[in-house]
Formats: sequence, C-alpha cells, structure tokens
Amino acid sequence: MVIHHMKRIYLTIFLLIFAFCSTKSQQPARTVNFSTPISGVANFDSIADAISGLSAPGTIWVAIGNYTEEELIVPSGITLIGGFPGNATSLNDRIYPGRATPSQQSVLDGQYEHRVATVYGTLDGFVITKGYAFDTIPNSITGAGGGLLIDGGTVMNCIIHNNVASELEPEPGIIPGTFVGSIGDIYCTDGTIIQPTYSISSQGKVVASLSTSDSLTLSQKTPQGIIFYVDPAPTTGRIHVMGKTFTDPRVWFNPRFDVTNLPNVATLDEAMEDFNGHTNSDSLSVGITRWIQNNPPLHLV
Repeated sequence: MVIHHMKRIYLTIFLLIFAFCSTKSQQPARTVNFSTPISGVANFDSIADAISGLSAPGTIWVAIGNYTEEELIVPSGITLIGGFPGNATSLNDRIYPGRATPSQQSVLDGQYEHRVATVYGTLDGFVITKGYAFDTIPNSITGAGGGLLIDGGTVMNCIIHNNVASELEPEPGIIPGTFVGSIGDIYCTDGTIIQPTYSISSQGKVVASLSTSDSLTLSQKTPQGIIFYVDPAPTTGRIHVMGKTFTDPRVWFNPRFDVTNLPNVATLDEAMEDFNGHTNSDSLSVGITRWIQNNPPLHLV
C-alpha cells in the first residue's frame, strides 16, 4: 500500500513538473506590440529590436499589424511567430494568416524597397508582401528572393505574394502590381479592378471575400474574369485575364501553353530539391510570352 501510494505521489509530482515545463516552453522570450504585456516577458515596439541581442534558442511572438521595417534577419535558433492578438497569453491564441481577416494578420511589408527577410531560423505565421531584391548581374544570389531568402532556415504557415526579384533597381511607379492589378483580382468589362481577400475555409477550400464597398461596386459592374498574369516589363501596364467571352458568357477562357525548360515536378521531394526559382521564372515568362503572341489575350489594359 505504501509503495503504491508513493508511486502515485511521484507520478503526480512528475506530471506537475511536466505541465509546468510545457507551459514555460510555450512562453515567448520576447513579444512585439502586445497591448497587454505578459508577466516577465519584455515587449518591444519593433521586430528588429526584439531580435537584437536575443540568445538562441528563443521565441518571439508578434502582434497583428502591418510592419514596414528594414529587411529582417532571423538568426539561427530564433523563432518568429506572427498572428497574435495584442492581449494573447497562449500559443493557442495565434490566428493563422490563411484563416485570418486582413485585420488579424501580421504583415511584413517591404514597400518594394528591399527584401522582406532573410531567414536562418524560423519564420511562422506572417504575410510576406511587396519585397524587392535586385542585382544587375544575372543569377546573382543578391537578386534572389524578393520576399524571402531562406538560408538554412524554415518558413511555415506564411502567405507570400506580390514580391519581385529583378535585375533592375526598383523605381517608384513601375513596380508590377502597384499600377495595374495583381493575380487573383477581378477584372470588370469597364476596366474596374476589384481585389478580393483570399482565405482558407475550415474545409480546406480557398474562399474569396469582398468588403461591403467592393461588393456594392461589383453589383454595379459586369465581371469579365480573373487576372492570371501581370506583365513584369516596366511601364507597360499589361494584364491578362481569364474570363468569359463577350460572344458566349458561358465559355471560360482556359490558357494552355508549353514551357520548354520548366521542370515537371511530380512530388514534394522533387519540389524541395529544385532551387532554380530565377531560371524557372525566366522560363515561364518566355513560355507565356510566346503563347500570348500566338493566342491574343482577351484584354490588354
């Protein structure tokens, strides 16, 4: 009886210690822009300041909001997690960007001035947008990764869109996406462009949502289709739309084109081993340009 009683005591103590350690292990080393500070955890105004001087391993929780800092360097052993309400107290309080409304996301915005981040550690739960990397030397690593350059690190649960890797220095007003539209936007017959917000439903489906004002605008317009290509050449302002034809509104335009040098990736392992993003993008650009020349798009604006 005594032996069994002692075992129960030891087991209880072990479980309490385990629960305490598990709780502590989920607490961040630092937070960014939290409205309600976590006891014993330093809160910073910027992500760069929170990263500075933090010893690995360390975790930083970032509150929702739009961050327009200089290029972030995420060191090895440092984990940066976004999507937290300002009063979060638990890792379970985070909101994944694919399930969040725009006001619930942690957005890293490069403003088309620089790469958003270089990752040696872990970047988790952010929207990466408007990054710009360039080098006049073709295939240079300096000009790679407009949004992110991952060097031994891990990026997960992120939305990465509207970033540019180029051989041209960024110039205000001619960056693709800043003066026409973006892939996934709705193009109307009168030239109006409406930008839905895309998210992932609980069933794993991609859902497009419109604001009240955009819904009202769309109700007064005639949708022509969805933008599937934005010409990267500066100042052209051309976009290509996959949409219904004027002659038969039931028929949808379905582009088919062959890309000579683009690899046919069949498995996740093959995709993970393909590091030729710049070359693949060039091949895709050449292939779709050739196809467009032979198959005029529905709209050029």
